[in-house]
Amino acid sequence: MMGIDLSKASDPATWAYRSGDPAPYDSGEKTYVEVMLEGLKETPKPVASRILEDCVESPSTTHFSVIDKHGNAIAWTQTISAFFGTGDWIDGYFLNNEIGNFKSQFVEGDPQNMEPGKRPRTTIAPTIVEKDGEVRWIIGSPGAARIVSTIVEMIVGLIDFDWSIEEAVKAPKFIGSDTYKEIHMEEGYPEGTVVFLEKILGHKIKKYSYPDLFFGGPNVISVEEDGVFVGMGSIRRNGAAAAPTSGK
Repeated sequence: MMGIDLSKASDPATWAYRSGDPAPYDSGEKTYVEVMLEGLKETPKPVASRILEDCVESPSTTHFSVIDKHGNAIAWTQTISAFFGTGDWIDGYFLNNEIGNFKSQFVEGDPQNMEPGKRPRTTIAPTIVEKDGEVRWIIGSPGAARIVSTIVEMIVGLIDFDWSIEEAVKAPKFIGSDTYKEIHMEEGYPEGTVVFLEKILGHKIKKYSYPDLFFGGPNVISVEEDGVFVGMGSIRRNGAAAAPTSGK
């Protein structure tokens, strides 16, 4: 954390050097100070960096949030990765091509290498937020790498700014990644915010029209303080909320 300069934008190519590494502390024999001082003696190794100039997103992931009258809740995100997955299907089910999320070329020590005993990385993040031991929100979204940023932004809005789920879903979204140099942002942020990011912090901004399915499509349920369930469907991917007919 101390390696992050909050006064200006950082180069994504340097991020790998600042990623957390719990291994030196596992035994409990070394302190943080000792590990950091030992690091001064080492020469950083070059880390492969890839820049994805053009992100291509396919409508292949689905999320739904469910809760019943007893409070049993499910956040379910299902994906076959690329559109139609492998293109093969068995008994009506398409097989995924999630293995493509391994690294295409072996890089020594990289956790995304295709090796025995490993599973490919994924960014699906079905989420249930509780308050005082009870379900408060059920959240999830499609959207590849934007799933995590979209869900985090929504949770921050709900908890820190006391937004309704409608406000959280409709608010413009953004993401920064080590795979591209720009901050990708939906239109709708104050112009002063965009200018500050560009002129003061030195970020490059790539704008998207609002709303844009690039940023996923969260389908959310809120359990209000009075016990009422409120659902909000995605405005970016034609989501919807539904409930049984009263009395059924």
